[in-house]
Amino acid sequence: MFRARTYEGLVVVIAGLFVLMRYAPMGSAIWAPFGPIGEWIMSVPNSAVQRGLLISAGAGGVMLGIRMLLGQERGFMGEEK
Repeated sequence: MFRARTYEGLVVVIAGLFVLMRYAPMGSAIWAPFGPIGEWIMSVPNSAVQRGLLISAGAGGVMLGIRMLLGQERGFMGEEK
């Protein structure tokens, strides 16, 4: 269970409630805007986070490749530095 101790935590709990009620069978029957708000959360902020993760993973892969080409990264081959 996630407790909302701060304002940011409360925002996460409320967003999670909207997404949960979006996929719950009775969510839209309880309150109709659960569906559109939950869909917006899953499409807009979620895709922004996915883009950030892909960019950082790509940058990390490029940096690892550069370190391997320069001979600074040999730990994966069993050699200690």
